[in-house]
Amino acid sequence: MVSSGIETAASNLDGIETHRYFGANRYETSFQINNEFFGSTNSAFLAVGTGYADALAGAALAGVQDGPLYIIPGNCIPQEVLDNIDSLDTSRIFLLGGTGVLSTAVENLTSCSPAS
Repeated sequence: MVSSGIETAASNLDGIETHRYFGANRYETSFQINNEFFGSTNSAFLAVGTGYADALAGAALAGVQDGPLYIIPGNCIPQEVLDNIDSLDTSRIFLLGGTGVLSTAVENLTSCSPAS
């Protein structure tokens, strides 16, 4: 998390523009960032939001593939994420993490409420 003090200090530097992306929780923040920066793409990436290792390692791959990385609950995918992936004309979805963190429901693209 970046404090408002750091945001203010950065915006006071010459040539630095800041913009804060956020949601009600980490899942919605992930969605907001991806929704803002990605148009049509072949690949989307999903990682559990309760730990950081898979998302951190997968971020490099997502960056190289120019694809969004959504953090999600481990037992379902928020419907807004599924809708966003569909709107991007994505043909491949990569699950980052094993079945211990991403359930078969995620593998089956099972929807859940956005706040799960």
